[in-house]
Amino acid sequence: MGAPAAPAARTTTTRATTTRSTGTSAWLDLSTTDTARAVQFYGGVFGWQFEDLGEGFGHDHLIRSGGALVGGLMNVAGMTGPAGDALPPEWGVYLSVDDADARTARAQRAGAAVIVPPDAISETGRMAIIQDPTGAGIGLWQAGTLDGYEFTGRPGSPV
Repeated sequence: MGAPAAPAARTTTTRATTTRSTGTSAWLDLSTTDTARAVQFYGGVFGWQFEDLGEGFGHDHLIRSGGALVGGLMNVAGMTGPAGDALPPEWGVYLSVDDADARTARAQRAGAAVIVPPDAISETGRMAIIQDPTGAGIGLWQAGTLDGYEFTGRPGSPV
């Protein structure tokens, strides 16, 4: 999980409608180096719709299934991580937390590296990205106006 793509960076229109428990999944993020191919592939395979958020958001996309918000897409072509290496195409997950700052500090005390420190993403929430002691990356999401993806349980939806 290399991209500092935050769920809330992509929308200001979806309001928090559920309260997730700490540690439950809140957001899925696709980092890609070829937006057009990713949109064509996932649209064709799962029937997902993609909403380009425009130049102000770096042409990030919201991913929807049957109108329900299920994740985000960010083009990471040319972006580098903390060590200077190119960010790879990958899927990332954000877990819900009650307090991004406190949970990041707790993770750090337990041996995690902080890749992206806690930061406010407008009024929609706070996010951080950490790397556990084994090297696995994970995002932390503290909801503001955006709780996370919508639970649908329908075919074509990851949640």
